[in-house]
Amino acid sequence: MADPRSQQQLLQGDHCDEIAAPRPTEQILDVGTPVEHRNLYIELKVLSGDQDHRVQWKEAARWLKFLEVVEPDVQKWSKPHVSTLPLQSLFRLKAHIPTMVTLFDLHASELSDVADAVLNEMVSSDVLAQDMRRTVFSVLSQKQGLVSGFDWSSSPAHSSPVGLSLPSRILTKVSRLWKEERKILENSELCEVLVGELDGLSHPVVGFVRLADGIVVQDLATNVALPVRFLFILLGPSGNKDLYLDIGRAFATLMSDEEFCKVAYKATGREDLLVALDNFLDTLTVIPRSQWDPATRIEPSPSVPGVSKASSFKSVDDKPRFHKIPFAGLVSDIKRRYQWYWQDIRDGLNIQIIASIIFIFFANVTHAMTFGGVLFSFTEEHFGPLESILAVGIGNFIFSLFAGQPMILLGVSGATLVFEKLVFSFCDQQHIPFFNFRFWIGFWSLIFATIVTAFNVSGVIRVFTRFTQELYTCLVAFMFMYDAIEKLFTLETDAVDSVRWETCWNTTLNATTFLSDLSSCTGNTTWILVNDLASCRYGNVSSAISYVNPGILLQSIDSCSVGVPLHNMTKVVSSGAYVMSFILFIGTFLTAFYLRKFRDTNLCTDLVRRYMSLFAIPISVAIWVCVDQLVGYQTKKVDIPNVLEGRHMLTKDRSASDMIVNPMGNGLPVWAVFAAIIPGFAITFITFMATQITSLVVNRADNKLKKGGGYHLDFFVVGIVGFVCCLLGLPFVTGAIIRSITHVQSLHVFAPSDIPGEKLKFKGVIEQRISSFGLGVLASISIIAYPVFALFPMGLLYAVFFFVGTTALFGVQFLDRLFLFITPTKYWPDYKYLRNVRNRTMYLFTAIQLSVLAFICIFKAVPDLNLLFPVVIVLLGTGRYLLGFILPSREIELMDNPIPQKLYPECVKRMKGESMLYQKNKAPEVELAPLIIPERS
Repeated sequence: MADPRSQQQLLQGDHCDEIAAPRPTEQILDVGTPVEHRNLYIELKVLSGDQDHRVQWKEAARWLKFLEVVEPDVQKWSKPHVSTLPLQSLFRLKAHIPTMVTLFDLHASELSDVADAVLNEMVSSDVLAQDMRRTVFSVLSQKQGLVSGFDWSSSPAHSSPVGLSLPSRILTKVSRLWKEERKILENSELCEVLVGELDGLSHPVVGFVRLADGIVVQDLATNVALPVRFLFILLGPSGNKDLYLDIGRAFATLMSDEEFCKVAYKATGREDLLVALDNFLDTLTVIPRSQWDPATRIEPSPSVPGVSKASSFKSVDDKPRFHKIPFAGLVSDIKRRYQWYWQDIRDGLNIQIIASIIFIFFANVTHAMTFGGVLFSFTEEHFGPLESILAVGIGNFIFSLFAGQPMILLGVSGATLVFEKLVFSFCDQQHIPFFNFRFWIGFWSLIFATIVTAFNVSGVIRVFTRFTQELYTCLVAFMFMYDAIEKLFTLETDAVDSVRWETCWNTTLNATTFLSDLSSCTGNTTWILVNDLASCRYGNVSSAISYVNPGILLQSIDSCSVGVPLHNMTKVVSSGAYVMSFILFIGTFLTAFYLRKFRDTNLCTDLVRRYMSLFAIPISVAIWVCVDQLVGYQTKKVDIPNVLEGRHMLTKDRSASDMIVNPMGNGLPVWAVFAAIIPGFAITFITFMATQITSLVVNRADNKLKKGGGYHLDFFVVGIVGFVCCLLGLPFVTGAIIRSITHVQSLHVFAPSDIPGEKLKFKGVIEQRISSFGLGVLASISIIAYPVFALFPMGLLYAVFFFVGTTALFGVQFLDRLFLFITPTKYWPDYKYLRNVRNRTMYLFTAIQLSVLAFICIFKAVPDLNLLFPVVIVLLGTGRYLLGFILPSREIELMDNPIPQKLYPECVKRMKGESMLYQKNKAPEVELAPLIIPERS
């Protein structure tokens, strides 16, 4: 039998160095046949006695990756937190391993069989006296109590609620067990850690058992029905209960560590467990006790790796490359992307897609209506909101069917507005038909798109890195937000202009001539409706205002008289509707914003949080449409032309039966066919830059797309869409970067928090074609759903517009670095690039980006220069290339995507990451001696 004094020294942590040199962990895991590593649910139970001096195993803690302890006063589980240990407890555990009884791959079906095998080994190894065998066996076979009412008969505190029948108690218990099992990962196994003090023992006895196969042991009372795979036993003399508990917690914490757990599945002896323990000790981080209270529970970090992390992501290298073979890029995109075609359709059969379709529909229709109004004035009513909506619908419908990256959305942009304006002005000056001339522009644009695709020109976008993408995103997002605010303030002007009573009457109202004056009014008098003019006889109009719900309906005026100005009443009517529009704007935006963030809170269940976040836009729109209807103000509503009432695409160049443009119709001269080559090239350049920048932003690694994109294919499909739009007499559409970003965000998927305390982790995006297809269909048929959309106030849709611009800025690194300018260094977040980039480099890089953004904002503010905006994007890519000569490429690449080194001269490559700016002041390098770490002994 082992010397008791030696055992007591080991208990106190002495003689920790008397251990043979073990094998490295890699050798342990490589030896033998592969063993499936499963997730472990670990329970720590302590031997306790009751008032009748009966011993029983009581749960003290459990690990589902993170630690939960039993709150002793209320007998419930604590909030999950990071497991912290006294360092000495690990050394005490290490001291026990050389004398620990180990049984690997034991075949047993009952707890009694396991106990017999362990005790026989202890007795044969002189670890346990023969006369104590029966006592220890009796203790190991004792009933095991549970927490939180899972075992009704364990104690009075755990008894069933008074008044519940037996079936009710069973249902309640089953419900709680079901909730408990939901926290367990699939294919999990159980690890039981049993510790306690026992009279009659002269020294601690320790045993470790790994069963050959996980089996459900009926004698173990556990919260969940899991097969037991590991069993750790520590029993010792009375008086050291806290020490035993610390050692048990140390072993349970080791088993919750993924690397140690892998070794435990493959270990063949104590030495292997020692190797894993030493490796665990090498990774420990010690916190000084003066800087942290051990009683404080540490919240789990969202960046902790572990068994429940999202599936490993391997980025797809789909960046376009130059090819010498014509159409090689297009063929490569088709082969890579079309193999996922049916999978795209199957992935789209998800309830999250419905929420995404509703969201992007409102965002795109609002944008199309806004830009359609501008086109209406630019083209003298040749284009309008109806044509813009149809272009968005038909364009996304075609793009969703044939594109390489269907997550991209198409829409009307500012550059295309200016282009349409210039084309219309040219046609007006030359007296040529507008739609027929545009047909040939679309034709030549398709020819140029085919040439660009044939020569694989899309490869040039590799120089448009994160630097350019974020600037373009910020610019368009700011434009969205600015336009939404600007349009909101124009609602007040629209309300006042819509009731210009003073243009019909000088300053007064004569009740006897009211009807005739009303019919002769040349202004827009639809703002106030008068249903009962017969009751308008005598009196003062100002007294009638008290009966009027401002902005809605003037139902009855009981006292009208001559000589009362109506201008004051006009102001009352308009201001009420405007204030209500403003309230709708703020309410819709805040509701949608906080519902979208609801997913990151701890309120309600995971399922409720998920769906509240998914349907943030539909819920907020529905709420505030109801509020608008209940309050009753006649706010300005959506004005989609009603084709059922004859308001369709009819102009002097087209008839109702001529929906497809005749190429040579309306007397188009032959020279105009060739004159369309220049604007055809211009629109090709515009669509190329807008679509490819949008593709880069959608396909960037942050979104974790697994199916890849199709840059050559996407641009070619956009060229086809442009020709179809010209054939149908619709505006050009290009890649819509902000709406595409929000489209991707609406399809984010987060790994479910199966483990209590674990934070949600971004898993990827639902890559499919159904959402953009649904947008195309819904936008196309929206023109016949006028009665439904007439219920939506414009203030509400402008809020969706503003929401789209705001959410597109989430995750933009440029804005994060911008805020660091006004943040003290000690409060900086722990970003990776801040650890490895010098502050002056980061400041200079951000300042250059800010200066460039200010320049392009000023450039964009001049409407006539919008046509040249794609040229500015090209200059941005060139500027980013030149930064490689000024700033250290190694540091720039931590804040930006790398530019292929083959594009730089050899002299720059030899700088090895340093730049000309830092070459002069570079400190001499000092070669340090290698750090030698002695082998473990």
